[in-house]
This record gives sequence, structure tokens and C-alpha cells, in this order.
Amino acid sequence: MTDSKFGEIEFERRVFPRFVIHLPVSYTLANGAEGAEGAEGAEGGEGVTNDASLSGLQIYVSEKLNPNDKVKIRLSLSEGNTVHTIQALARVVWFRENPSHDPKPYKMGLEFVDISAESLKYLKWFEQLWLNQAS
Repeated sequence: MTDSKFGEIEFERRVFPRFVIHLPVSYTLANGAEGAEGAEGAEGGEGVTNDASLSGLQIYVSEKLNPNDKVKIRLSLSEGNTVHTIQALARVVWFRENPSHDPKPYKMGLEFVDISAESLKYLKWFEQLWLNQAS
């Protein structure tokens, strides 16, 4: 019970701020990972990003995955006529059903395990655009 003389405060534990980004993303399971049903041949699929940070993504997907599965992700950001592709190896941190099923029936949080300097540069560029637009 909270004492009425004192307020409550919660601190954000994230090191990197999240920014909203709705883009198509493709993923493939990395070696040794299987879908939640243990289905062989569950090689990956397509999804839609919900948000991103310099440490990972939240995406909506149609296939079931397990926490700790590793996936190779690929998404593209455009700058005028130039398309920048971000590729990374990521770990599924959490996975759950998406009650609305919109845009996909499941959502998951991914943490980057390995991302190239070039991909990180494009992600930082996009983050800066987003931060500048928000101010």
C-alpha cells in the first residue's frame, strides 16, 4: 500500500530508447533453432516491426518461436532513392500471442546478438531522424 504522503516513481530500465517503426521484416531461423512446436523445416517468415532501438526490435509474426531462438533478420530503410538494408543476428527475448491478431497473431521482442557496423550506422541514422521529428 502506498503512503499518501509519498509518490511513486518508476524508472525506464532500457539503455537505448525505442522508436516506432512499422516496416516489413524477414527472418530465418539460425542454426539449431526450431519453432515452438518443434517443427522441422520451420525456416522463418515475414513480419512487421512495431518498434526498434539500437539493441533490438519488437516484431509481429505469424509463426510460433521460443525464447532464446536465434533468428537472422533483414529489413530495409529508404532515404530518397537509396535503400539501406539492416541485417542482424538476434535472440528471441520474449514471445506472446497478439490478442488483436493485427497485423499478425504473435509478437516478439528481439535482442541483437550480432549486427554489422554498417547496419548499426543505418539504424542510428534512422533513430536520429525519428528523434529530430519528435522534437
